[in-house]
Amino acid sequence: MNVHQHKIISALIVTTITFLGLESLAVIIGLNQLSAFVTTAVYLFLFHVFWVAFVFDLHLKHTQAVSVTSARYAALVRSAIIHRFQHFFHWPYVRHFLNYFILPSVLFWAAVILLYLNPFASELKQIIAIFSTLTFAAYYWHMKEHLSANLEAHHKWLRLLGTTKLFAVYFAFAAILGFSWYYGLGKHIVFYYVLAAAFFLIHQALFSYGYHRSSLLIVNFVAAVIMGFVGTWVYSNWTYQYFTGALILLAMYNTVWGFIHHSLDRTFTTKVALEYLVMGILVVSIIFATHNFGTRII
Repeated sequence: MNVHQHKIISALIVTTITFLGLESLAVIIGLNQLSAFVTTAVYLFLFHVFWVAFVFDLHLKHTQAVSVTSARYAALVRSAIIHRFQHFFHWPYVRHFLNYFILPSVLFWAAVILLYLNPFASELKQIIAIFSTLTFAAYYWHMKEHLSANLEAHHKWLRLLGTTKLFAVYFAFAAILGFSWYYGLGKHIVFYYVLAAAFFLIHQALFSYGYHRSSLLIVNFVAAVIMGFVGTWVYSNWTYQYFTGALILLAMYNTVWGFIHHSLDRTFTTKVALEYLVMGILVVSIIFATHNFGTRII
């Protein structure tokens, strides 16, 4: 079996399990079985933890032979185990592992929350399950490509990852707004939720493009704070239509990330800035023009 066939089989396995898992969650919550819904979601999440660790281990495991000339059996076993899993204890590899895990975690729990908020909307649940599955498939394919290339970034796959990540960002913001409105959480809670989601997603994007400098944490934090304030404004002034509210946050996120990305790539120009601003304003204007502010629930 060649490398390409291995990637296809790997993608099919994770895609099938993810889709069937989300479909199961959609059916369970439709039957109003909350306990079973939570339990199943936790098991599915643990599967994704295992899958990221498995793919990570498969490509980056230590392959050095263990000498047996002067070692006793117990010492040999201990040495073999240490060599087998030593990459999990090296900070450069651990950073990549944690980075790989950010997007699947955010996307998975966002999809779970959206399914929970819409237990009887069959068509909507199918849309959530399908788009989440496709995003997972694209992301895991990118992860395999990245690991196969010994952690070297390839812009072709990064563009694909950037496109698919927008779905995860949108679902994450929709889940935060919907969950907060459903339970009547305060604005400060929404601020911290949006800030955390934006911070980790921007961090993951920076890491994917090879920007590992610790000084960028400040830039990331400032951008996340801006997103937090925008999220608070949307939460205070929008209606219960959290899917349209999330579009505002998505447009803002795309603009902020675009500015950061082009600045670091040294391709930031007045033309680029205007393109992002015009696109963001256009999206926001369309949403404002079609939104009914009179339906705000107090």
